[in-house]
Amino acid sequence: MDDRRAAEAVYRAIVATTGRLAEFPDIGRAGRLPGTREFPVTNLPYVIVYAVGAEAVTILAVFHAARDLARALTERRAALKRRGRTPRRGRGRSDVQ
Repeated sequence: MDDRRAAEAVYRAIVATTGRLAEFPDIGRAGRLPGTREFPVTNLPYVIVYAVGAEAVTILAVFHAARDLARALTERRAALKRRGRTPRRGRGRSDVQ
């Protein structure tokens, strides 16, 4: 499998997983940071970090499972605050289409 095909397969798996999260938002476990949930991508070493709102599931990040997720999320939040930004919230059932 070449790199492009491998990347497309990973992308499709992530999109399929986010679709499941839109249908069943509580399927993931409680996240390492307050207000988040985490769910693994089937058969791949990736974890989707997301938040469940009243009207939408917001994908916050997709990380390789080997990363220190709590640290990476804390660093990302700090970087957004320094730039005066907050994570965007989607309007649909899932931010990934």
